[in-house]
Amino acid sequence: MKIKQQISALSAALAMTLAHNVQAVDLKWSGFLNTIGARTNDSAVYLHDEGNIDDNGSFEESTLGLNAIVTVSEHLSLAAQIASAPSNNSIDFDWGFGTYNLNENWAIKAGRVKFPGMLVSEYVRVGYAYPWIRPPEAVYSASMAAPAMGLDAYDGGALVYQVFGDNFDYSAEVYGGGRATDMMDFDKMYGLVLRASNDILTLVGSANWSTMAVPGSVDPMMAAMMNDIAGQDMLMLNAGITADWNDFVLYAEYVRSTSDFVDTMGRNDSVDITSWYTTLGYRFGNLMPHVTYQSLEHGNGGLEQTGWTAGLRYDLGRSTALKLEWQRIEPKEANAGANVPMMLKNQFGLFEHLSTPSDEVDLVSVAVNFTF
Repeated sequence: MKIKQQISALSAALAMTLAHNVQAVDLKWSGFLNTIGARTNDSAVYLHDEGNIDDNGSFEESTLGLNAIVTVSEHLSLAAQIASAPSNNSIDFDWGFGTYNLNENWAIKAGRVKFPGMLVSEYVRVGYAYPWIRPPEAVYSASMAAPAMGLDAYDGGALVYQVFGDNFDYSAEVYGGGRATDMMDFDKMYGLVLRASNDILTLVGSANWSTMAVPGSVDPMMAAMMNDIAGQDMLMLNAGITADWNDFVLYAEYVRSTSDFVDTMGRNDSVDITSWYTTLGYRFGNLMPHVTYQSLEHGNGGLEQTGWTAGLRYDLGRSTALKLEWQRIEPKEANAGANVPMMLKNQFGLFEHLSTPSDEVDLVSVAVNFTF
């Protein structure tokens, strides 16, 4: 895994070196700022891995990012992004990769590539790009209870084919590599992403296979809880659609994730996670009200969570949006006899492990999203 990280870092360093030392290249800088405040009416911590939101309020979802794209030639370009988050007081190397266009239809990518398998996963940190304050947690949460289990990028390479038609543009991406996160290593990863789009519709379908491993940096207690999934396989399938027609806006996405584990009797079993959401919105000039229903359900009698979100987005300009949201969250704990991995026992929905929220929790959020 260290080799993959070194390759990714090298891609970013090469991009910056070219930007400063080669006069012929075309350099473009851009960035984003998400200022987010959120508060629930419950002491149980919601989205522990991303925001630590409770009845004391939180600004930990706020993020600042900076990216650069270097066009070296008509065939080669390099891009990289760093981002900071107050939740961990650090600057993260989010992604950085090179793209070589073989011709108008075929391209090769290599480096740390943002996970391409979901509707907004490639720009999930750029809040201005979508209607919500946070993409629906049932699908996009970094929690180990969510279907992606924290997978947000991969270190490796991809072969991309795209064709431009009269009615639709089509693309197919085959990739392979791995990813080391704070809580999980995804090894021997490979996947396929199919996409079709035009001015109104975008359709995405994807499949991702990987082998899970517990990183050495995890503390011993957490490692012991995760030991029953170490070395086991994971399959994630995704289908999504967006539509933007006559001021009507639709987002809908479905994810099915199957992760193997070894139960307390030494038998092989699996956790089947089904997540989905639907968002409907309508634009009144610069104002767009929208409503979302989302659902997260684990098989084997595991945890569940459903929720409604009512939101408003107001575009203050070409690059700034003000957003307000109210969300009703209904979490359920895994059944007492549920055969699930240790790390998921006694957990309610996407709330912090071993905390006990109310049957219904209200979450109020406000955000300003800015791009530059």
